[in-house]
Amino acid sequence: MAAITVAIAGIILVCTVVAAPIGFGLLQYAKFLLAPFDHRMVDKSVIQTDIQKELENKLWKTYSTIVSFCWLPFGIVIVCMQVAQICGLCCTVVGIPVAMVVWKALGVALNPVNKVCVHNYQYDQVMREKKIANYEME
Repeated sequence: MAAITVAIAGIILVCTVVAAPIGFGLLQYAKFLLAPFDHRMVDKSVIQTDIQKELENKLWKTYSTIVSFCWLPFGIVIVCMQVAQICGLCCTVVGIPVAMVVWKALGVALNPVNKVCVHNYQYDQVMREKKIANYEME
């Protein structure tokens, strides 16, 4: 139910065009909510290659930064509500796995701009490649 609600909010924000960076982040968050235990939310720059970073539109990146600052007050309120939700969920044994999912996504609630939902295997592979590249540079 939460994934559908977040997806609908993301679609509405993308349709407004002004809040499109937030909408794209919320759509990725909805994808994460559908399979939270084998996926993770990461910043887009973590999984991009150097070529992809160079090809990224500078105007879009600047606009996304401005929108993320505008989202910050709302994000702080949402994070506070989610922390209260986590505390309530941890009161029961059944709620602990759900609390773990909400905890993993606190960063997305604070700033959904430029966040991407990736599979754990993909993230681990990118991190291994970066470590190998850093090792070869030394």
